[in-house]
Amino acid sequence: MDNLLKVENIKLESFPHLKEISFDVNKSEIIGIFCKIDNGQEQIIDSICGINKIKEGKISIVKNFYAIHHDSAIYEDLTVEENIQFTKDIYGTNANILEILEITALTKYKNTPVGKLPIPLKKMSHFACVLSTDFELLILEEPSMSFDDDSTQKLIELSNILKKQGKGIAIFTAKKNDLNYCDRIYYIETLEGVN
Repeated sequence: MDNLLKVENIKLESFPHLKEISFDVNKSEIIGIFCKIDNGQEQIIDSICGINKIKEGKISIVKNFYAIHHDSAIYEDLTVEENIQFTKDIYGTNANILEILEITALTKYKNTPVGKLPIPLKKMSHFACVLSTDFELLILEEPSMSFDDDSTQKLIELSNILKKQGKGIAIFTAKKNDLNYCDRIYYIETLEGVN
């Protein structure tokens, strides 16, 4: 397998009560990491991104990855299309903005400032920005939080498109429904006797 991310027996300095964490993400797969521990998902993602220190263990990750926290923001004063263009320019890609707008069902909102959109469309706008980059691995925290059924279905469709393109996706969630379309599932647990 072609590992895009390999987390081996890590312990977090900020969360000493978690059991050792191990999982991997390969090309062309969607994995789910089920974690109901308050702030646990964010701490693990921040450790993967190099923001938090790990106490022990090892993390190997590809250079071109993109992580979206559940409360990540994009520029709310810019329109949906301007945000995608801005992200595309930063990453220097040849992404087709009209195609991205179409597959994310955001075409009719392309001239709307992101700050004026409801939460599901804001999150989809951020996802559209990600699609304009050249990532190999996508890390998502609670991707369907605040989503209605239609938005969740669109997220599943997009995730499967990315999987077919050889991308790897890691979904951190406390919602069991988010695990339904994952190829493999890992569970993050606390040490015995710790809640």
